[in-house]
Amino acid sequence: MDNELAAIKHAGPVGSKKETLRRFALALKPHRLRLFVVLLCVFSHTFIQIYAPYKGAQFVDFIWAGFKKASQEGSVFRLSLENGGNYLLLIFGLYLTSSILYACYNFLMTSLSEMLSLDFRKKLADKEMRLPLRFFDGNRPGEFMSRVTSDLDSMSEIVQTSFLHIIMSSSKFCGALGVMLYFEYRITLLFLVFMLPSFFIAKAAAGKTLKYSKAMRDTSGEFNSHIEGEYSGRTIISAFCRESESIDGVSRRSASFSSATRKINFIGHSIWPLLNLANRTGIVVLAVAGGFALIKGVITPGIFGVFFHYANAVSSPLGEMLWTINGFQMAISALQRIYVILDAPEEEPDSNSESLPPDVRGEVKFCGVKFGYTPDNILMKNIDFTAKAGKKIAIVGSTGAGKTTLINLLMRFYELNGGKILLDGTDIKNVPRADLRSCFGMVLQDTWFFEGTIAENIAYGKKEASREEIIAAAKAARADYFIRTLPGGYDHMLQGDTDSISAGQKQLLTIARVVLCDPAILILDEATSSVDTHAEAAIGKAIKKLMADRTSFVIAHRLSTIVDADFILMMESGNIIETGNHKELLALGGAYAGLYNSQFE
Repeated sequence: MDNELAAIKHAGPVGSKKETLRRFALALKPHRLRLFVVLLCVFSHTFIQIYAPYKGAQFVDFIWAGFKKASQEGSVFRLSLENGGNYLLLIFGLYLTSSILYACYNFLMTSLSEMLSLDFRKKLADKEMRLPLRFFDGNRPGEFMSRVTSDLDSMSEIVQTSFLHIIMSSSKFCGALGVMLYFEYRITLLFLVFMLPSFFIAKAAAGKTLKYSKAMRDTSGEFNSHIEGEYSGRTIISAFCRESESIDGVSRRSASFSSATRKINFIGHSIWPLLNLANRTGIVVLAVAGGFALIKGVITPGIFGVFFHYANAVSSPLGEMLWTINGFQMAISALQRIYVILDAPEEEPDSNSESLPPDVRGEVKFCGVKFGYTPDNILMKNIDFTAKAGKKIAIVGSTGAGKTTLINLLMRFYELNGGKILLDGTDIKNVPRADLRSCFGMVLQDTWFFEGTIAENIAYGKKEASREEIIAAAKAARADYFIRTLPGGYDHMLQGDTDSISAGQKQLLTIARVVLCDPAILILDEATSSVDTHAEAAIGKAIKKLMADRTSFVIAHRLSTIVDADFILMMESGNIIETGNHKELLALGGAYAGLYNSQFE
C-alpha cells in the first residue's frame, strides 16, 4: 500500500482495512433501505436455489415410487395435477420467483453502485477545491487523475460485484453443504476430501493475481501520466527530433503494463482447467459412492440425482469466493487510496475575524514575511516592502527567484511561516479567502477557458453579468471586433483550451474577463510574451487602460516592459535584494542593472 501511495504527496494517512470498511459502511447508511431490500432479495433467491432442487428430488422420488407401485399392481401410473403435477407447478413458481428476484437485486445493486460513485465523485470534487496548492505542486496530474478514476471504478466493484458475489457464493456454499450433510454426511465428507486440492489451487492463484493486479494498477498510473506528458509536449518532441526516444519511453512503460496483464491472464487461463480437474474428480467419487449408497438403499434416486446439483453448488462458489475475495481486497485498497485523498490536509480554515473595507484602495504591505514550501527549508526571509495604492509594481529576477511565490502568498494560495501581509491595513490572514481573492484580477501568460460560449467565459468571475456588461468589457479589452467575426459571435462555443482562436485573442478575452470583474488589484505575468507584434500592441493598449488608477503587480521577464513601473522589486533566491524605480536601480549598478543590460547586449 505504501508503494501504491508513494506518488501521492501531502496526502492523509493510510487507514486500516477495518477502518476503511467502517467508513464505507457509513457511506452506505443513506442507502440502507435499498441495501436491505437487496439483501432480502439475495437471500430469498439463494434459499430458492437451494430449496427448489430439494423439491425436485421429492418429485423424482414420488414418480419413482408411483411407477414402482404401479408396476407391482400391474396398473399404469398417470401424472396429474393432484398426482405429482403440483410438484411441477411449485418448482416452476419457485424458479420464476428466483428469476424475478435475480433481476431485482441486480438492478438495485447497479443503481446503488452508481449512487455511491456519484457521492464519492462529489466528495472528491469538493475536496479538490479545498486542497492547498502545495498538494498539486507535488503530484502529477496524470497519475492523480488515473488513481481517482480507476479507483472509483474499483470501489464500484465492492457494491456491484464483490459484495454480492461473496454473499451469494457463501450462502449458496453453506446452504448446499448443509443439505448434503443432512442427506448423507459420509458421502459429503468423502466429496470434500477430494475437493481440497481445488481450494488450495484457487487460494494460491488468488494471491498471485492480487500481486500482479497491484503491479498492473501502478504501471497503469505511470503509463497514463507519461502519455499525458508526451501528448502535451508533442510539438517540442518533434522540434528536437526525439520521436524515437518518445516511442521508447512509451514502449517501456507499456511493456511493464503488458507484462503484469499477461501474468494475470496466464493464471486465469491455466487455473480453471486445474480447478475443473479437481472438481470432476470429486464428482466421479460422488457418483461412485452415491451409486453404492443408492444400491444399498441408503439414499433415494431423487437424492442421488440432486446430490450432483448440490455438489456443483458447493464446488463452484468455492473458486468464485476466492477470486471474489481477491477482487474485494483490491477494491478495499482502492477505497483506501480514495480516503487518503479525502483525508489530505486542507487549506487552513478562514478565521472570518476581519472584513475588507467596501472600497478597497489596493495598498499592499509585506511585514517581515517568511515562507518555505517545507518548514525546514525557508525560502523567503524577512520580506518587507510597501506597494502604494494605484501604483505599478514590477517583480523581476531570474527563474526560480520567487516572483510567482510572492504573488501566491499575496493571494493566500500558501500560508506564511512568519510575518504578515496587509491589504489596506488589514491582515489578509484574517480575511476570508473568497473575499480576498475577489479583489484580484489575473492576466497570465497561460490562458484558461472552459467549455462554453465566449460570453460565458468572459463572465466567469461575474456570473450575474448582463449581455450589455459583457459586451462593454469586451470593447474595453479591444476584443469586441474579433468576437463579432466568429460564427455565433458572443455565443461562439469554446472547447476548453481551444485552438479556434489565436493566442492573442485568448489574452484579450482574459483581459475582458478581468475588466468585467473590476478588481482593485491587477496581477500580470508576461501576458504578451507568447503573441506576435501586432497582437502584443493590441494587448498592451488594453492592459494599459486596465491598469489605470489600479494597483498592479507585474511579473516581468523582459525588463523593457516595466521601465515605467513606479516601484521595482529585484528578487534572488526568494529574497528582495534591490528596490526602486528603473532609473534608481540602473544608477545603483547592481543586479537589476546587470540583468537589464544583459538583455540588450
